[in-house]
Amino acid sequence: MMNKLIFGRYIPGDSFIHRLDPRAKLLASFYFIGIIFLANNWQSYVLIAAFTAFAISLSKISARFFIRGVRPLLWLILFTVALQTLFTQGGKCTFSGELFP
Repeated sequence: MMNKLIFGRYIPGDSFIHRLDPRAKLLASFYFIGIIFLANNWQSYVLIAAFTAFAISLSKISARFFIRGVRPLLWLILFTVALQTLFTQGGKCTFSGELFP
């Protein structure tokens, strides 16, 4: 399963993204992660998804390759979504407790 993960791997290519300076890509990644943490409504999620799709298209990596690389993380994503759905409601936490009282 670990061989299928694409995160952190270099994928050879000759696109605009591939030719960027590595420091610029690293800085843009940190900036993008910060924006993801600040997203709090559906409009910002749509904008993030659109930007991600745009970046994937700029890199000239097929969407099928990207989805195949994300597939091993699907269970973790679904588990997180299930926990969020069960334990949060409209920004109000429905389950609260101390782990170590």
